[in-house]
Amino acid sequence: MSPGVENNMWFGGDGHAPPPPGMRAESVVATATSPAPARIERRKGHAFEAPLEVGEMDERGRPGAPWQARGREVSREFLVFQSRRMVRVGSMVIVAVHLVDDEPMPLFGKVLECEYETDGMHRVKVEFRTIPWDPDLRVWMQDRTAR
Repeated sequence: MSPGVENNMWFGGDGHAPPPPGMRAESVVATATSPAPARIERRKGHAFEAPLEVGEMDERGRPGAPWQARGREVSREFLVFQSRRMVRVGSMVIVAVHLVDDEPMPLFGKVLECEYETDGMHRVKVEFRTIPWDPDLRVWMQDRTAR
């Protein structure tokens, strides 16, 4: 300890600063000695391997040309997929999930994240939203079903 610090009025000999006006000294010491809060981890979904077709909505709310992607994670709130195509964060997408022996399941959502992974692939996280009642989206999904 440097000379004079032990006699400093700002430090009461125990190394703690005085409490702010209106607070008791015990509450300051208790918070100063309590452990740091645990770091909040990002929620993970369940592993989800499925072929997808994705269409990004244009400025008029119409789905664009579909491209192939691969599902990676799914939860009640989001879907994560891997795609060669980068998707603009904040854009809306429609996703056709191709399950075995079933017609495609439509999902709709807002892109929360798009990060480059490796070998030209991007990790895209989509937050689920209610599918709007739109004839263009219905036609897009019918085109996916007709295959």
